[in-house]
Amino acid sequence: MWKLLQRQTPLLIAPQPTEPSLGLRALVRFLHRARRNRTRPSGAGALKSDLARRSAAELAASTSSGETRRLRGPGDYASYASNLRLLKAQHAALSADRSQFDQADERQRERLADLEARLHFILGTPPPSPSAVGPGSVDGFVPPAPTAPVSAEAYHKALQAAQHWQTLAEALKRELHSVSELVRVDSLTGLHNRRAFDEHLPREVARSQRLGEPFCLLMIDIDHFKRLNDTCGHPAGDAVLRSVAHAIAGCTRPSDLVARYGGEEFAVVLSGVDSGQALAVAERIRRQVARAETGSHRVTVSVGVAQYRPAGGDDAEQLLVRADQAMYAAKHGGRNRVQVASRAT
Repeated sequence: MWKLLQRQTPLLIAPQPTEPSLGLRALVRFLHRARRNRTRPSGAGALKSDLARRSAAELAASTSSGETRRLRGPGDYASYASNLRLLKAQHAALSADRSQFDQADERQRERLADLEARLHFILGTPPPSPSAVGPGSVDGFVPPAPTAPVSAEAYHKALQAAQHWQTLAEALKRELHSVSELVRVDSLTGLHNRRAFDEHLPREVARSQRLGEPFCLLMIDIDHFKRLNDTCGHPAGDAVLRSVAHAIAGCTRPSDLVARYGGEEFAVVLSGVDSGQALAVAERIRRQVARAETGSHRVTVSVGVAQYRPAGGDDAEQLLVRADQAMYAAKHGGRNRVQVASRAT
């Protein structure tokens, strides 16, 4: 059973197992393996038991403490992926905040530079000359060179000059606003003029298309106004125009546009109304003008009504043509009446 090594010095070595002993050891190992498999769950049961042993508190504690561990199952991989997504979202948020901070810092620097330039302009001192970026600069910003101190007297003089220029600028702004209003107001009647009407009508068309709401246009003409001017003179005609303008403005809303279109014609833009509501407004205007105080002259008007529909296919010019045609139809129908234009085809 013992073998001698074929060397110069005989040496005993471990006995070599025979075939029966090899089979016995294999059987013992198999039995031990089977016993371990019976005591420990496998497959899905092992996964469930492992997940049950590891609670959320333990995972959070191990993550916060910074310990490293090996991922042992799908639950660990899911937690790792969730933490990774959270870290990526935080990184993106921090990057966005930093870009906003950079933009705010740039705006602040521009504002400071503008204020510094204005201050030098007010004080009458030369601004510091731009210098190259040197070792004393921070992020490309070079602090201005120190200037000579300004006396209190020079400061008060510069402040008075600045207040004077600011007063002039505000007065000029008011004058420009008044001039802008004057070029859009009729001096005789106080209503909007043709220029204001031409600017407002396309905007109303665009608003109607954007909101899907209709609006109506009224064209109003004073009946026999030329004969009144020829027989009674222009002062009487001007008084009639002012009286009719006051009557029309009293029958409309502040949001509506009332304009003197030209001569004895007036235009009214009624926002957000259909032809039925516009017809009621036009009748009220016609009755109010007939009752208005115009001296010894009886004045009437003929009114044409046209409705704009966003899906109708017409534009501002076509709407104006339809309202004008309806007004002339009212004149040809006997005057002192209201005529509604046909729908756009």
